Amino acid sequence: MADRGLPDELIEMIREYLDPKTRMHVAQFRAVSKSWRSFIPSFNPLKPPPQDHPLLPSRFGIHLPTESLYTIQRSIVYHIAPYPPPHHNDERKQGWLMRLDTNQKLLPLLSWRDGGLENPRVMINSLDFGVREVARPYLLASNQDKNYLKLAVSLYVEFFPAVMLVRDGVLYLGKWSYRGVKVKQRCVQLTRVNPDEDDGNDPSCGKMSNSDKYDDVIFYKGKFCVVSQSGKAAAMDSSFKWEVIAFPVPISMWDKKKKKYLVESLRELLLVERHGSTFVAKGHSEEDMLTKEVKFKVYKLDGNWKQWIEMEGSDLDDRMLVVGEDCCFSVSSRDFPGCQGNCVLFSYEVWRGKTIFSKIGVFHLDVGTASPLEAGTNIFRSPPLI
Repeated sequence: MADRGLPDELIEMIREYLDPKTRMHVAQFRAVSKSWRSFIPSFNPLKPPPQDHPLLPSRFGIHLPTESLYTIQRSIVYHIAPYPPPHHNDERKQGWLMRLDTNQKLLPLLSWRDGGLENPRVMINSLDFGVREVARPYLLASNQDKNYLKLAVSLYVEFFPAVMLVRDGVLYLGKWSYRGVKVKQRCVQLTRVNPDEDDGNDPSCGKMSNSDKYDDVIFYKGKFCVVSQSGKAAAMDSSFKWEVIAFPVPISMWDKKKKKYLVESLRELLLVERHGSTFVAKGHSEEDMLTKEVKFKVYKLDGNWKQWIEMEGSDLDDRMLVVGEDCCFSVSSRDFPGCQGNCVLFSYEVWRGKTIFSKIGVFHLDVGTASPLEAGTNIFRSPPLI
């Protein structure tokens, strides 16, 4: 056999370097031998996430002033692009980003508040389009109201069964156990956790003040990584122990209205810091809000010194960082001809009469200005459906 003598741990390490969203990577890995095929499922370009995962609880509870129950909602963000015509291998065509739910219905990409979609069922002719998975967002949906929470889910639930989320600046953890191959508890209670209570008591790390709340959480390289409003970041591994991975970012003179997002990009952990308002109030100018209020900074993690290093626009190498209410990821502008890179795509809200609409803006890091995404930009439009 081609893998004779290789321990499972080494094969697993090789698998982690693959891109499971790319057909060629999956096919080459599975072609080695029958035993290697057991490490990764076959590639399905538009395979929706399962409605009921046997290794994930179906419901979660959060004890606030009253008990609130939530159910998991799954979706996948795809990059879809038409194949070039025969004998035109160098020709690149416009691609699209699409987000589908478990029923393969179209969802808003960056904001669950946008109710303007008709949610058509999507079917793509795989002979005409290449499909690549970009992100797999999870949400907790309230059973009592239309409240949604971004959920970070362990990618290794078999030996690290846990989820984590941030609600109102407070960090919550949920963990469970198995009976055979099924979850023992169909409803798991989420409990409050605080990394400062288990950071090794290193005084140089600094303690969070009562006003320093959490902004975001992500599952990155086998750990839950969280960031507070000051920029202090911590990671929790499968032993449920915390370690500080970054000190707070320098205090900015910009607007105090700010939010931080964690984004994985090219296997790096990036911190995106947003300043300014997230909505255009009634009677106010959308242009003024974007040009005068909205600012972004991007940092990358220097793990050796536990510091956030501010990045210039050119450091992104034509990447586009997409930050939404429940979905953060990055793509290369080279995959979307006509789109400029070195930017941050974000959502904001506009009042129109009695209705709130969600729109997409773009912040250009090279020049430090924001503007609405041009109407002619096809990156978020749907391709022809069949």
